[in-house]
Amino acid sequence: MLGVNSINLGKLEFCAHYIYDEHAHNEYEINYINLGRCIMVIDDKNVTLKQGECVIIPPNYRHSFMVDGLQKCQITQLSFKLYKIDEVLDSLSLFKYKQPYFKIANCTDVLESMNQMYTYYNYKSYSEYNKLLLNLELQKLFAMLSMHIEHTDLKKGRYEHTLLETALAYIDAHYEEDIQLEELAKMYKVSSRYLRKIFMEYVGFSAIEYITMLRIERAKDLLKNTHSSISEIGMDVGYNSFQYFSMMFKKKTGVSPKDFRGQYRM
Repeated sequence: MLGVNSINLGKLEFCAHYIYDEHAHNEYEINYINLGRCIMVIDDKNVTLKQGECVIIPPNYRHSFMVDGLQKCQITQLSFKLYKIDEVLDSLSLFKYKQPYFKIANCTDVLESMNQMYTYYNYKSYSEYNKLLLNLELQKLFAMLSMHIEHTDLKKGRYEHTLLETALAYIDAHYEEDIQLEELAKMYKVSSRYLRKIFMEYVGFSAIEYITMLRIERAKDLLKNTHSSISEIGMDVGYNSFQYFSMMFKKKTGVSPKDFRGQYRM
């Protein structure tokens, strides 16, 4: 049998604006997004996720999690420790490639497999049979994930993916600057309409929403962990107007920057 232990499987719900601070552990973690949108920061890279997408994080990679400010996020999450693996499974893409994460899309079969595992995991009768069924379903899931990873790798060479990865990397490094979509499109010699289209198709956020989310999450961090003034923090994350920063912060979090900071200074 497959050498797996410390299996945890659950269906989780997080409110809008929720933040799970950076952490690492020695388990594999698989997250399928059932509802909503979020950003995971994995090994210092922002990974956008929307409904119907899945991310696999191998052991010991640092990661954090923040939910979009517009709605809650529902996730099916599986974590497990792998202490023994046979040659066949070792050749699967999921275990063969060493990288901080794998992101896949259009993978309802993965959710169906996780839901079946959830049934076995929570069914108390015939426990020995359920352990066997759970183990078999887990091996099936590994094969499914590996097929999706290989399919995703084939698509990565496409122009849209290359363009999007480049644009996201630029925004991640310059979100505090005055980034205009039209100027960004000119940089990559495409129309702003085309860039807007691939953002919504592959990211699930508009470019402006993505920039705003990065700014607000960075502002939260600075409000919690520094003594900089609120106006200085607004400037640091890209807002020249204190009033506009306060308005956007309250719109996205439900509280003013002052009240947010007060929650952590009591």
